[in-house]
Amino acid sequence: MFDYQIVNGCQTSNVLYNNKSGSNVQKVHIPIKLIATTDDDVKTRITLATNNQTPIKKEQLAALTAFQRTLEEYYNSYSGEDRIYYERRAKQFNSDSSILKTKIITLPFQIKSFASMFLNEPHNVTSFFGLIVRRLNEKKMPIFNEDHAFAPYYLSAFAYYKLEGQFRRNNIDRAYKKVKFHILMLFRLLNESEGLPPLNNQKKMEGYCGSLYTILSDDAKSLKAFKKCINIIDNADFNMDDKQDLKLVSKTKNLVEYALANRG
Repeated sequence: MFDYQIVNGCQTSNVLYNNKSGSNVQKVHIPIKLIATTDDDVKTRITLATNNQTPIKKEQLAALTAFQRTLEEYYNSYSGEDRIYYERRAKQFNSDSSILKTKIITLPFQIKSFASMFLNEPHNVTSFFGLIVRRLNEKKMPIFNEDHAFAPYYLSAFAYYKLEGQFRRNNIDRAYKKVKFHILMLFRLLNESEGLPPLNNQKKMEGYCGSLYTILSDDAKSLKAFKKCINIIDNADFNMDDKQDLKLVSKTKNLVEYALANRG
């Protein structure tokens, strides 16, 4: 064999369709492989094992886990005007015109908001998201752990949605969009009623996140809370116009220390 090409099923089907009227198409032999299963875990393993020709982004691979599917169901347990939607699979809501794009939380933004708000890593999601994804796939970062409570994932995404809404309505200067993930971290630190429980403690996390959700669901209260976060950024040893300050863990620690000392 020489000058051969490896093609996938979509390419093959497209070529056959375009040549359906050809005189020799009936002579073509196409090898196919069919795998039928109702086991979602088997489907996931097949997808990962055959992910060669069209590589899936690493953060998309995370969407194939059982935790992700259950997290999507947790999102769906909420209702009302403030409901948000978890896009576990890329473009899964594209055909539903009833869902506003601003209410859709993609997998990358779920990772970014959670890592910022509950792991205190806004410096990494702002400038080194690739590092976050690599650590996630190497099981070196506590995100999407099987025993984690779902409440902090929803809350961090909801906080991101509410903050973006304040920016869209020009209630907050858009210059602060560059530190939006730092604001999410500060919001939790400044408004928590108790210390952060273990991420795998379902009952305590529900209560912890519930009090923060109450603030976020009220536009006036959430705006006041976000502005307090901005005040911390303005007065701490942190320059949001310096790209290095956005990247440095030491500057994030400065924000945390200043926030804890001034959250009264």
